[in-house]
Amino acid sequence: MTRTTQCLGWRVDKWTIETFKDLCKQEELRPSQAIERFMELSNEKKSIVDLLRAAKQGLDHIRDANEAKARVLLDWLEKKTYWIYPETGKGVFIPGLLMDMLGTLQDENLRNKIEDTLIRTHEKKK
Repeated sequence: MTRTTQCLGWRVDKWTIETFKDLCKQEELRPSQAIERFMELSNEKKSIVDLLRAAKQGLDHIRDANEAKARVLLDWLEKKTYWIYPETGKGVFIPGLLMDMLGTLQDENLRNKIEDTLIRTHEKKK
């Protein structure tokens, strides 16, 4: 079955669309592909609200998992463990991981605790 396309003339907040276009570019998608896929998933689910709720739950899960990972890494760093060796066998520097995670964590108390620990750790190494 051949599908035809239709041009949509929607008005969208400039920052929202520009940020969305940047994300699409990073992930090598055309913005219309992402929007069309969202529409397809909504049609499959037979509900936009349910799809958005599922996406939010997925994002919450990722956020919670990242915060749990950050708390574990922070605990190890506070116990003076600076390197971990995952299955790859290559060493990973815990302060570097935590530094990378700072911008993604929503828990302000956790961010502040990590920041303070990283500063103290760096000062001790001088």
